[in-house]
Amino acid sequence: MPPPLRAGWLAALALAAGMMSATATTNLLLNPGAEAGTNDWVVGGVSNPSVDNGAFDPGINPHSGNYDFYGHTGAWGTLSQTVFLPGNQGISTADIDNGLLVATLSFWEKSLNQGTPSDEACIILSFLDANTNLISTNATPYGDSHDQTWQNYSNQYAIPAGTRLITYTMYFLRNVGNDLDSFIDDNVLTVEPAAIPALSIAYVANQTVVSWPPTVTGWTLQTNRNLATDTWGDYPGPVVNNTVTNPPTTGALFFRLTLP
Repeated sequence: MPPPLRAGWLAALALAAGMMSATATTNLLLNPGAEAGTNDWVVGGVSNPSVDNGAFDPGINPHSGNYDFYGHTGAWGTLSQTVFLPGNQGISTADIDNGLLVATLSFWEKSLNQGTPSDEACIILSFLDANTNLISTNATPYGDSHDQTWQNYSNQYAIPAGTRLITYTMYFLRNVGNDLDSFIDDNVLTVEPAAIPALSIAYVANQTVVSWPPTVTGWTLQTNRNLATDTWGDYPGPVVNNTVTNPPTTGALFFRLTLP
């Protein structure tokens, strides 16, 4: 059992300001599984991606429903959909700009078995400002599931401050032959509250060490001696790798993490 903290040292693991207002959404994509053809999707590239009911490559049937998306014929192709965020299922610009939200994507991929590599597909997320200027882009790894099974991929990406739109792009890439035999089905794009980093407190060699995971960025450590007054201020000393070391003090001292 760890030794008790020296009297007068307390840690308050408080939520970041505004965190509780962040909204989780359901799927923001329209026609995510190709059941309405290519409606709501913008076709790009040279392969003219389209929808398939299992006829293009016999034995490769949709993951669910009657249709899936596929690359068709040519070197590469895309299907893109742009989603406007503010007000969409309660998403607020304040939560976006305070860094409180992440974009979660999920999709299923399958390819015709043509060796390694076979034809492939991935998803690209592009974060845009109000004038549709590109802020940043994230791409998933290529999927090349050519062992007769559909493979799922999902991940979360921080939504940069200033984002107002997200473009979700299916990208199909040919590696073998003339046809582009990669397939995508059941696309999902949601927006969720970012995970709250946890503060840890330990008593080491007569000093109090407060820390949070070193890989977490963007958060500021604050202190307060009286929670009733709500007089939080930025921690005055140096913060090294998300860790601070404090000598003993008189009276209570509370800690919290907040976003700028």
